[in-house]
Amino acid sequence: MAEHTPREIPIRRRTFVPRAEVMAAFATSPVLDAARFRSDIDAAIEQDPFDRER
Repeated sequence: MAEHTPREIPIRRRTFVPRAEVMAAFATSPVLDAARFRSDIDAAIEQDPFDRER
């Protein structure tokens, strides 16, 4: 006799996460200084879309 193989059902990832859960996950995160972040990004990455090599 053949063994019975259980049917596999894929598990779906959630696409919605409740706000309270997100806030709890980031509750202990450091505060981001937006001005300093933008300054650091501007210094590190060239963001001119028209300055391309042809």
